[in-house]
Amino acid sequence: MGKRGTIIGGKIFAQDGVETAQIGSQNQIRTEINCGIDFSIQQKLLWVKENQIKLLEKKRKVETMLSTNTDDHETLTQLKDEISEKVRKLSEASILLLGHLDKNESAYVTVSDTIYSGAYIEICHTSFVVNNPMSGVQFILNKNKGKINYHTL
Repeated sequence: MGKRGTIIGGKIFAQDGVETAQIGSQNQIRTEINCGIDFSIQQKLLWVKENQIKLLEKKRKVETMLSTNTDDHETLTQLKDEISEKVRKLSEASILLLGHLDKNESAYVTVSDTIYSGAYIEICHTSFVVNNPMSGVQFILNKNKGKINYHTL
């Protein structure tokens, strides 16, 4: 965004980091900055989660039908097993994707002017909530301590 950029409200996803003049506003509008993750992997994980939920709901319905319907027991049991297998495969895919989610642990957020209360910074799934306005500051991940550090510019 540069030295004149302003981010007020919403969510920003940036793999390598953000440089801007201002984040948030005096009205404490929720503004989220997410850095260091591969957004395409995150979207795939969201798709996996949504599909797992749909499949588990379908499986629950099949199990309810199994408990009340003895006519189609074999067919319903087979359907339940197929759904379980799909859920298992999605879980395996999710585990593989998670290994590639954090893309840049060196990502940073630099604010040359002011970051206001209510702003939320996340770098590789480690978060920092701004409780008081800060000026001329850079946020970086301290992976060893599992927290976000900041220093003035």
